[in-house]
Amino acid sequence: MDECEFQISHEGIESTFFDSQRILLGKVEFKADTFRFFKDGKISINLNDLAKILKASKSENAITTIIFCEMELRSIKHSTEISIPIKDTLRGLDLEFEEIPMENLLALKYPFMFQLRKEQFLYILKHTDIHSEVLSIKATPEQLRFAQSGQIGNRVIPLNKKDIEQLSFDPDLLKTKNDNNNENEDKESNEDQEDILPHEAFATFSLFFIRLISKMTTLLDSKDSLTFHLKTDHPLEVEVAFPLEHIQQGEIGQFSIRNFIACRTLDEDELEELDEF
Repeated sequence: MDECEFQISHEGIESTFFDSQRILLGKVEFKADTFRFFKDGKISINLNDLAKILKASKSENAITTIIFCEMELRSIKHSTEISIPIKDTLRGLDLEFEEIPMENLLALKYPFMFQLRKEQFLYILKHTDIHSEVLSIKATPEQLRFAQSGQIGNRVIPLNKKDIEQLSFDPDLLKTKNDNNNENEDKESNEDQEDILPHEAFATFSLFFIRLISKMTTLLDSKDSLTFHLKTDHPLEVEVAFPLEHIQQGEIGQFSIRNFIACRTLDEDELEELDEF
């Protein structure tokens, strides 16, 4: 993705993005009391050009102010060591972006939520590059299981609840209603009956897009956590929230990225291999 549309409102700044195959959808949110809001608006920017004007060396100690205007983006970089400001403008792009149905995704209710420390997440990814380009994730109230199956064999990475930062489960979100309209059955049988599905969630995802999430964790410390939401045959939601203490002076405010990765469909042979393993 080379271009991006930023939407500005009194609640903050947000941007949505997606890949060409619509497998990964994401939403970036900046919320801060330090922002000065003037009016609602939106502007499209080339991200490569934006990265160039905001680039700074590791040894450089500076604060950059970004101003979103109707037709351009302005930036002013103030060095804390040399009193010479660097001022840039970046012209907005005349683009029409496809509307992304984020409301439907954000409204999803997931029965399982778990948190992994950054070091755990990266360790798991490091050991999922041999058997397959897909990764299956299974959650139960007591365990997570990451599994792969390929021509050379299988691999499973289990994590028990005590080893996970957080693992929560809402059984109410696994309930489904079956209508029974058989006139020969009594009234109680005709009422909606709630069936409790097995206390687990299972889905398979492309490793390529899960690896993209790892690139979003650069500002996190190894002990910081990523939050995952899992439901059988639904997109995997991954939230990367950056603690304020990692942002100098906290002026960037609350910064989070919510990602939704579409699940993959396995054929019967692949499912059988994973079940046996």
